Amino acid sequence: MKNLFYVMLFVSTIALMACNGENASKDNHAHNEHEHNMSNEEIPVLKAEIETDSLFQIHADAITHFYTHIQTALADDNAVDASTRAEQLVSHMQEYSEIQFGDKEQEVYNQYKGNIEELSRAIETTEDIEKQRQAFEDLSNVMYEFVKAVGTAEPLYKSYCPMAFDGKGAMWLSETEDIANPYYGSSMYRCGSVQEVLKR
Repeated sequence: MKNLFYVMLFVSTIALMACNGENASKDNHAHNEHEHNMSNEEIPVLKAEIETDSLFQIHADAITHFYTHIQTALADDNAVDASTRAEQLVSHMQEYSEIQFGDKEQEVYNQYKGNIEELSRAIETTEDIEKQRQAFEDLSNVMYEFVKAVGTAEPLYKSYCPMAFDGKGAMWLSETEDIANPYYGSSMYRCGSVQEVLKR
């Protein structure tokens, strides 16, 4: 029994080290604090790969806005809100289903639209937060490629948690540099670091 205690203590210590010593609950965090391994000057800034017209920009900005609300809900361990936000994202995309954008915008949009809707519906249709987090990881990967291509009006921050999904690691996008981990929620709210800034 004593040996088991020391093994568990060792595992816990390693987990804390991997997350830069962060294991604070959401009840005692301050949103103006953040942890990342690089100074602001060292964080790479990626500009949009294409220029887009104003109508498409409004649409892309709304998609990313709803996405970041899902991220916040999962970080707050709120499966109901995550489902609601995902439903709003899908509804917004449906409102634009009959709109044809410019050729280059439409080509990029068609590349990501189906996956964004499908993964958002996967979050919308369950209140099992672990299933939501799994779908959110895939959605984050798609959103990263989409935003990298078209940018957003306000910067988005790509963050990464090395501990997510049993050490596989996972990334997400957020509207601020503050780390709010959607994969662990309150159990390791600050686990992660900012890797890139994406902007139009």
